[in-house]
Amino acid sequence: MKCFLASLKKCTFFRKRSSEAILELLRDLKVTPLEFGPGDIIAAQGEPAEHLGIVLQGMVQVQKLFPEGEAVTMAHLSEGQTFGEAVLFAKEQYYPGSILPASSRCIVLMIPRGELVRLFQRDEQILTRFIENISNRVVMLAERIEILSLSSIRQKLLYFLAKEVKEQGSYSVKLPFTKRRLSEHLGIPRPSLSRELQRMQEEGILVFDRTHIRIQKPGALQHLRE
Repeated sequence: MKCFLASLKKCTFFRKRSSEAILELLRDLKVTPLEFGPGDIIAAQGEPAEHLGIVLQGMVQVQKLFPEGEAVTMAHLSEGQTFGEAVLFAKEQYYPGSILPASSRCIVLMIPRGELVRLFQRDEQILTRFIENISNRVVMLAERIEILSLSSIRQKLLYFLAKEVKEQGSYSVKLPFTKRRLSEHLGIPRPSLSRELQRMQEEGILVFDRTHIRIQKPGALQHLRE
């Protein structure tokens, strides 16, 4: 486990903990780092959720498969991020989406439900941060629902930009991920996103490059449902 300490320190549960403290907390717990590659399924949609996962290396993605056969990527998780906590103690303990490798290779620490309870008993702060993590996921889900409720690509894009402007404190927004992942986050095809960005640039609403979008007309952010 020592070789993954840098990733574990990025995890909300072990925030500001020393290497020695993390190793002591995990001491004698039945936890297993597992490696996954292309084509592997870390956890399948609908199967029982019996583990909390922490990404130790690489990146994973959360995909939701709909009855029509369409698969939508709901999130990407990088080193230190977790999955499974929202359903691990729910009445119906099933994964609502599939967890898959998003890179050529990833390593995930799988913590069984019972071992996680032991971890809570060892350290109350970890329990507090677990609850905090679930609360943040609820907020993110509410934002996701809000985006999906918007009818046009422009509204979805402006909603995202308004949130980033508020969080970054600037009308020059640094994109937190690639445009491909932005299109997945907004639930729109990438070509459609590119066309809308181009139209908005031609209208003088914004200017953009590969990593930034600068809002030229802040008033546009106030009219998301027009």
